[in-house]
Amino acid sequence: MIPIALDPRFARRAVAGNGPLALRRFRALRAAGAADALLFSDAPDDEAVVGAGAAWRRAMPGPDDLAALHVLWIGDLLLTISTDCRAPGLAGVIRRNLELRYGPEWAERVAEIGALREGWRREGVTMPEAAKRIATLASERNWLCDRVCDVTTPQSQG
Repeated sequence: MIPIALDPRFARRAVAGNGPLALRRFRALRAAGAADALLFSDAPDDEAVVGAGAAWRRAMPGPDDLAALHVLWIGDLLLTISTDCRAPGLAGVIRRNLELRYGPEWAERVAEIGALREGWRREGVTMPEAAKRIATLASERNWLCDRVCDVTTPQSQG
């Protein structure tokens, strides 16, 4: 699996599943601009058939065809967790933990950094220099202090 984030306006997408959650995800794709999204469901309820209309397909991908992500949106900050379908319950536990660690203040932080980056881009600041500035700012403000206070120094992966 290759985790990627796509703007739904530029790629063909589909939701596979049964029940209200599948329909909710399908509607979210459509609301995000994925006008051609499909809903694959082998045992849909009436609401799903009506809600998806011509975009409904009576089929399901196999278990090796997709890996579900647990998603947490905070403004423009998107955090995702996946265990490649090996332990979805654990992914849910991790998502709930992230909800506690990353509160609504992160939407403001992302917006602030986005504005700074726009200015730096106009000034000709390189991407490595911008990344360094962002890491320094996050470290000085202790944004990640519950895990690592100095994000400018790479941490070991052990």
